[in-house]
Parts: sequence; structure tokens; C-alpha cells
Amino acid sequence: MDADGGAYPAVRGALNKLGSFEDIVAEGIAQPQGASIAILYSESSDIWFGSVGTIGAGLRSMYLAFRHAGLPVQVFTEDDCAAGRLFHTDLLVVAVPNVAESAAQAIAEWVRAGGAVLATAGGGQLNEYNETATAMPALLGVEQHGMWRGTQDSVNGTVDLIKQDLRFVDTLDEVS
Repeated sequence: MDADGGAYPAVRGALNKLGSFEDIVAEGIAQPQGASIAILYSESSDIWFGSVGTIGAGLRSMYLAFRHAGLPVQVFTEDDCAAGRLFHTDLLVVAVPNVAESAAQAIAEWVRAGGAVLATAGGGQLNEYNETATAMPALLGVEQHGMWRGTQDSVNGTVDLIKQDLRFVDTLDEVS
């Protein structure tokens, strides 16, 4: 039992259950057709370790937030995007820094045809070679100048596990 009365094992168990979507994957579609939201999981970001730490925690918590809101969520890969499978969704969430240029170009074409992209800070700003991307920054109309990684005097500049790390990182800003 942890200091929070068993909350950590419950959160970990929920993450394991919600993350085990393999049993419903059929023919490359990770949810029933017509799911409104898709989250991009990028092999390019995995190769460059762009999906670890705070970004990985953000991906997991976004998935949980959408599912707890009762929204159907698909998981898309870069290959799914490049193959033109985006028509199964209304919104694509890009929270990973590295996106292959071929996938980014397919995403841009899908947006021009009426699709919508929600990109978090740094989302899609690097290509599969870990260099500045061209297609996603042009689509989003942004130019990245750096990524905040925490301060030297912070106890921990990243969030690896949401429940245990979030309270120890520096506050960037507050919304009221």
C-alpha cells in the first residue's frame, strides 16, 4: 500500500487495462470506424527517444482523458497516415516531436481536405532524421526555437510517471 492509500496501484492497473487495445485491433484500425479522435504514435519519435519522459506521460494522460470523457480514440502510426487511413477520424493529435515527412505530407493533405490537427508544443517539429521538419511546421504555421527541459535548479525537469513526478517539476505558468 502506498502513502495515498493504494491510489498508485489503482492508477497503474487502469493504465494497463486501458492501454491493452491489441485485442480490438482489426485490419489496422485500432477502434471502430468513425472514431472521432486519433493520437499519432510515431516510430520516428521512438527511434530518437522523443516519446519518453514528459512527452510519453502526456500521450498516456491524453489517451486516458479522452477515454474517460467517453470519446472513441484510435491510435495511428506514421504508416497509417502515409497510407491514407486518416479518413476514419475527425481530429488527429500530434504530441510527438518526430514525424516522418511522408506522414506529415499526408496529414497536410488530409487537413486541406477538411481534417483537423491538434499539435502540442513541439509536435511534429522534427523529421525522421531528427532534423527540422518542413511539412508539419508549414501546416501549423509555427517555427520551433527550442524545447523547455526544466531548469538546472529543479529537482526534476521531466515527468516520467504522472502521479509521482508531476508535483516535483517546475510550474511554467498558471491559468485562471
